[in-house]
Amino acid sequence: MRLTLWPRVRAWLSRLGEVAGAGALVGGLLAFGLLRGVWPLLTGSQSVVTPAAFAAVPGLLAVVAGLASLRPAVRAATIDPTVALRHD
Repeated sequence: MRLTLWPRVRAWLSRLGEVAGAGALVGGLLAFGLLRGVWPLLTGSQSVVTPAAFAAVPGLLAVVAGLASLRPAVRAATIDPTVALRHD
């Protein structure tokens, strides 16, 4: 059972990476586009379009999403599918 656990967890986390990556890409593009439209309404001398912010926020969200889904992934990988189907 232990030998088949980590490949299933890796598959679960790779799917998470696809979904989180697509969400970060779409969200970043929307945020950049909306920021360009709202920029004339903002005041201040410091630019809010910093590459560090646009890189750090999706990175932080990816780390949080990975940590949040690790426990359910391990738990789902340890359950025998036939036992789970018989239970329902």
